[in-house]
Amino acid sequence: MKFFLCNIFFFSLFFRGILPSKTFEVIVILMFILGMVDSLIKKNSKIDLQTFGLILFVIISALFQVYFTQHLSLLANHIIYLFQGVLVFYSVRYICRLSSTEYALKTLIAWASVVATIGVLFYIANIYSYSPIFDQVIYQKGGMARLTGFQTNPNYFSLTVCIIPLLCVVLPNFKYKKFCIIIVIIAILFSGSRGGILASLVPLILYLYLNSKHKIFYGFTITIILFSMLVLINSDLIPMLSRFDTSNSNFSSGRTDHWIKAIELFSENYLYGVGNNSFLLYETENGNPIQVHNNYLRLLAEGGVIYFLSWGVFISLLGVNNNSKREYYFLILPLLIFSLVNDPYISKEFWLYLSIALLVGEHLRKKSEQI
Repeated sequence: MKFFLCNIFFFSLFFRGILPSKTFEVIVILMFILGMVDSLIKKNSKIDLQTFGLILFVIISALFQVYFTQHLSLLANHIIYLFQGVLVFYSVRYICRLSSTEYALKTLIAWASVVATIGVLFYIANIYSYSPIFDQVIYQKGGMARLTGFQTNPNYFSLTVCIIPLLCVVLPNFKYKKFCIIIVIIAILFSGSRGGILASLVPLILYLYLNSKHKIFYGFTITIILFSMLVLINSDLIPMLSRFDTSNSNFSSGRTDHWIKAIELFSENYLYGVGNNSFLLYETENGNPIQVHNNYLRLLAEGGVIYFLSWGVFISLLGVNNNSKREYYFLILPLLIFSLVNDPYISKEFWLYLSIALLVGEHLRKKSEQI
């Protein structure tokens, strides 16, 4: 039963786009309730009060914004998203406690590889012959096909899988890791998500370089690869990579205007910002409802320096509090990089992988102590 619950959880995560609406959310709530009951029954399954206190600190910081938010329903939505993230955070911890951390992580990677493989095969098949079934994982925008992988948005798909390549490398004795890394990276490339591409490749390259015994050779190889990618970007041979071309009108996708607006809003109140989720209100008034697409600018604009620092303290102290190994900080790096071009800090995926990073750090620390 415990392995069934683990597989159901991750299956619903990756295939929620074809499941009935809110299926994943219902499963998350169910897992959270089961986890709470388990913690009350078993003495050795008590909730870490320090971690819970840190999460409560972030939620209170968000609630404090009630004095500055110009539309309270927007703040209510923000708080609801935060609570959903917290439910995901603790649901993952319960899943790992139930089936073992190692099994849960391997199951996560397996389902990510399955959805990436299906997506890549459908994407390639779509190049040669169109079929309506391909619309489940692909959508067209501006003449470009982008892989969504059973998600509603290619950026959220890439966020859901961007940590997988690094996770494959970090976990010892994991079979088929090369295949999983390659197929997931190809899927992210097909998604055309610049945030996803950078978030998956930069931490992976950095981790492999720092752990390499032949740093000079490895550094030379990476330089050649990066140079080749620049040539491909400039030659416009691969449309997905061409999205990185700064001379291309599609480079910023209009996000630069939103970043500038976020900076202007930040200047209105440096300490407390204009209130959580209020950026959406400003954009809606201008007839263009879209988010900032930059976590850091959004935190500064909506919450000011105080809310920005509270999130930095929260993420840092999570690792310190749990005595996590350096892998924790490497595994949150994809989230931090992805945040440069998107704003996922209240999304379920952000909290999912924040919990995963913490669990991996704890898991590897315990293993090293046993040796």
